[in-house]
Amino acid sequence: MREFRTKKNPHNPTNRSRWSSSQRTHFVEGYLCFTVTFRASHLWHSHYSDYQESLHHLIKTMHDSGIGYRRIAYWLNEHGYTTPRGHEFKNTHVFSILKKKLIRDTRLNKRYKFEIDNLRICRINMPE
Repeated sequence: MREFRTKKNPHNPTNRSRWSSSQRTHFVEGYLCFTVTFRASHLWHSHYSDYQESLHHLIKTMHDSGIGYRRIAYWLNEHGYTTPRGHEFKNTHVFSILKKKLIRDTRLNKRYKFEIDNLRICRINMPE
């Protein structure tokens, strides 16, 4: 093990924390440990089919103009539209389509913060 010698300093009689630049050359073998948290929801998403996209656009346009969920469902059924699984529309289906698209868009457009945690130096004990 290497010993360090200190110079006597009148401003620091204990000489514990002051080293000259030539005395600060002690190297320690080790590595830096840390945790990186990176979330990116925008890198993957399932695509809506063309039918789902056109259905959502039609429902959203009708709802934005002030038509209720029941009237939209009735109109879609009268004009031959079916749910993406082939069933007749009900007001809950119309609401669900609008709600799920909003949740999906919110999730896909959310940006997360890049974080580095638990930063520490891990020393390797080397035999002398």
